[in-house]
Amino acid sequence: MRAYYLDSKLEEKLLVYDYMCTGSVATLLHVRKPKQPLNWATRMQIVEGVARGLHCLHTHHNIVHGNLTSSFVFLDENINPKISDFGLSQLITAVANLNTIQGPELSLPEKADTKTDIYSLGVFMLEILTRKSPVEIDLPQWVHSLIQEEWTHEVFDSELMLSNTLLEEEQMMKILQLALDCVSPIPR
Repeated sequence: MRAYYLDSKLEEKLLVYDYMCTGSVATLLHVRKPKQPLNWATRMQIVEGVARGLHCLHTHHNIVHGNLTSSFVFLDENINPKISDFGLSQLITAVANLNTIQGPELSLPEKADTKTDIYSLGVFMLEILTRKSPVEIDLPQWVHSLIQEEWTHEVFDSELMLSNTLLEEEQMMKILQLALDCVSPIPR
C-alpha cells in the first residue's frame, strides 16, 4: 500500500497500491475466462513467494497479516507474488473502532497471530493445488474427505494431473502434506 485516506464523516476509505498488471491470485485462479493455464513451476513460484513474504512480515517486521487470502496476493508482470493489506485490519480497527473484519479465516482482529496466518497459508496452498475457492467450499474439510476415501489424486486441479512429471507429482504430494499440516486442527 502506498497511501490511504479515511474520512469518518463521509465514511470514505481510499487505498492506493502499485499497479499489478496480472491482478490477484484469486482472479488468476477463478475469474479469468478462459482460465489461464498454470503449470506446476508457476504455482510453486507463487506459493514460495507468499511463504517468503509471510516469513518476512513475521520475523523482520513483527507484523501479522490477519486475513491472508488469494484476493490479497497480487502478481506482477513476472508472476512474482506481492502480499497486500497486511496489518490493514489493525489500522481499520484502530481508526474506525470496528469489532470485526471480513474474511473466511478470521473474525476478531485481536485473535490474529502468526498461527492464524499459517492456517491461512495452508488454505492458500490448497487453493493453488486444487483451483477451488475456499469461499465456495470448506477447502480443508473437502481435501480431508477425499484423502480419507483414498482419492488423493482427485484433490489436485485436473490441469496439473495431465501435465506433470513423476518428480512434480512427488513435489505435489509434499506440498499437499505441508498444506494439510498448516490447516491441522491439532497443530504440533
